[in-house]
Amino acid sequence: MLHIARKFDVAGRDERNRALGRAGEERVLAHERAALRTAGRDDLARKVRWVSEEDGDGAGYDIASFGPDGRARLIEVKTTNGWERTPFHISRNELAVAEEWMA
Repeated sequence: MLHIARKFDVAGRDERNRALGRAGEERVLAHERAALRTAGRDDLARKVRWVSEEDGDGAGYDIASFGPDGRARLIEVKTTNGWERTPFHISRNELAVAEEWMA
């Protein structure tokens, strides 16, 4: 068992997961801004915020965006390089924010 455990690089895995998550958030941020610009809403595109980067990762969502109609959208990004049924973790805070927002 010890031989196997030594081969597994936990810190390396965590670093790769953080980089993957960051890349996913960057992609969603760019998509949200581009979609709003395409809809003629440059004013809203400029207001899209990368909350987890700017304020920290405790808000319960990663991106604060808008629909073309101006309604606020809170987006929690989950990124994987696995297949479509790869399970992911959702925190209690993320779930609470989603439930509150949908109510």
